[in-house]
Amino acid sequence: MAIRINRILLTHWSYIQHAVIDFSKYVTLLYGKSGSGKSSIIDASLLVLLGDAKNTKFFNKASNAKSARTLEDYLRGMNEVNAERGKSYIRDNDFSSHIAIEFYDDTEDKTFTAGVVFDVSPYQTRTSIEHRFFILDFGIPENRFIENGVPYNIEKLIKVFGKKATFPSDLNYRDELPARVFNFLKHDEFSVMLKKAVAFKTVDDIKTFIIQFVCEDTVIDLK
Repeated sequence: MAIRINRILLTHWSYIQHAVIDFSKYVTLLYGKSGSGKSSIIDASLLVLLGDAKNTKFFNKASNAKSARTLEDYLRGMNEVNAERGKSYIRDNDFSSHIAIEFYDDTEDKTFTAGVVFDVSPYQTRTSIEHRFFILDFGIPENRFIENGVPYNIEKLIKVFGKKATFPSDLNYRDELPARVFNFLKHDEFSVMLKKAVAFKTVDDIKTFIIQFVCEDTVIDLK
């Protein structure tokens, strides 16, 4: 069984208002100047694949090792940091955001979609942003989760696709997705493998990189 990513949908994520990015059947290369959005796409993908909206320490720092991207920064679209005024954002009202990854199973000749929807309000704190992960047994819908120009919120998504398509907790989602993508891996194994596959920063110390992101932690009893 071979499962690959067909395309990724982003709505209200970083500077992106709405976009669908098609992936090659073989290899897809993301390239561009610093700040063009490469890490935004990688982090959105990691968020869906790892299924953890509360602990986002895995966000990629490849473009700037000193950067501290947060989920709120991505959702609201941070455009500058000012020493006097602090952070400013391009989205200050109520809105919903989507990240969705469409997968293709070439053995079964079927597609399915995994994603997350966020409902964001100016009065919410970072830890209180409502979200819901979901899995659909088909590709990204033709309307791209938008009706009359308005992205689906959590309530609308449940109404359209049913409660069974969504997960009451991140943990429930994390138990399900690896079984879909790699049916021989548990979530912990899947998570470790995925994090090691992503370059978190420019590699300038090969030895440290191999120890931290390639080698497994193994206890050796020398007795």
